[in-house]
Amino acid sequence: MRTYYQRANTRDFLTNPIALEFGFGIILAIVFTRGRLPKKFATSALLLGLAGIVAGTLFAKSRGTNGLEPDIRFLAWGLPTAALVCSSLFIRERKSRAARILLHLGDASYSLCLTHAIVMTCYAKVIRTSLVSNLPPLVWPLAAVAFSRAVGLGTYQCIELPYE
Repeated sequence: MRTYYQRANTRDFLTNPIALEFGFGIILAIVFTRGRLPKKFATSALLLGLAGIVAGTLFAKSRGTNGLEPDIRFLAWGLPTAALVCSSLFIRERKSRAARILLHLGDASYSLCLTHAIVMTCYAKVIRTSLVSNLPPLVWPLAAVAFSRAVGLGTYQCIELPYE
């Protein structure tokens, strides 16, 4: 017989925003691999995802550099990100330069995942200093994303790719 504490831990895990977001990915994988995701949905998913990310970033309650509040994170970031992932599932069929760049970012996603926490920790320390207080607020998030991508792509090119 499970105790209250064990049930609470299971509930906390299953309702954790990160676990919910992971679940979105599992659902997308199942639907896509079974051929149940219409290709025509890709453009709509892209637009909905981008709009959701912008709206979530602008209007969702934030904890500063610690991210969004857990009770709204999956709505503000998780669902829009799932829509963006959904739109990217059909990108291999496109032959444009943008598609090649996005495919390269996808190939480097593991390196990006492993390195972005280090970059974001440095970002949090830098924005707490007075050195950057006179810069427009939009500069720092964009710089953090760009630098995070650059470090992740560099790691992919130098460490991960040679061993594929």
